[in-house]
Amino acid sequence: MAMNFLNFKVNKALTVTVEKSNAKSFNINSGSSSIPHYKKKATGGEDSFLVCEDLLMVADGVGGWAGKGIDPGEYSRELRDHIKEEYEKRKNFNLDENEVKSSLVEAVKRTKSTGSSTCVLLLLNQETKKLHATYVGDSLYMILRFNDNKSKFEVVHKSNEQQHRFNQPFQVGTNGDNPSLAVMESHDVQDKDLVITASDGLWDNLFDEMILELVNTQTLKEEKKIKDCNELAGRLAVEAEKYSLDVNYESPFAKRARAKGIEYYGGKEDDITVIVTQIDQIQETMTLNNNEENHIL
Repeated sequence: MAMNFLNFKVNKALTVTVEKSNAKSFNINSGSSSIPHYKKKATGGEDSFLVCEDLLMVADGVGGWAGKGIDPGEYSRELRDHIKEEYEKRKNFNLDENEVKSSLVEAVKRTKSTGSSTCVLLLLNQETKKLHATYVGDSLYMILRFNDNKSKFEVVHKSNEQQHRFNQPFQVGTNGDNPSLAVMESHDVQDKDLVITASDGLWDNLFDEMILELVNTQTLKEEKKIKDCNELAGRLAVEAEKYSLDVNYESPFAKRARAKGIEYYGGKEDDITVIVTQIDQIQETMTLNNNEENHIL
């Protein structure tokens, strides 16, 4: 009698392992551009900036020191270096907005150059998924988020300049304001959020609508992604410089001046520094183990 053998497979329970490729929640994609005022190109201008891992910073040396024979850029550059050092000392801790402000306060204490500066400092906390910011004066930042319904980026937050009176921003340094007066802000961030950090050379010469237009022309809409952060930072800086030199332009600075009863027309010539940062969430990877056993009957 012939025997028939049945060959069949038994699938064991499916094991699913979900893990992230590393401890980070986001990748930070940044680009930057800094254009000194045309009269200050020989000294490199008065702005300084920093992009270091999850840290962003822009400092704008106060130009009035030049009248005393002091290069205003020396203070902002030394301040930048000390901010980086403070970050390196603290980066392995779970940094919150208080620690970010403390980093600025300590960096100001350690900066010995004569001069003063405005400053904006931002840190992305990978664990809490929060963006912590602290700033003094009119170096500011803006957060943009992609609106799926409108297929474009929109402004969800813009920091407000900190001034004693019009065109007299708070500043840290020699005879400056106490850095403990720095504004602190924290924000929940989402995948593909865009952060623009800049000295007042950008904000004084480009309206928010003009910034948004440039951003959205440089966006891959299906991916909600900026084509090139470096290119966008460069375009924003160049556009701001162009309008800063236009004596007939109705600039944001001119509008604010006249609102205070000050006759002013045209753009505002200045150094212009821009950092463009897009936050990309790290996707989880999934490993599937489908173990099979062969059985013969």
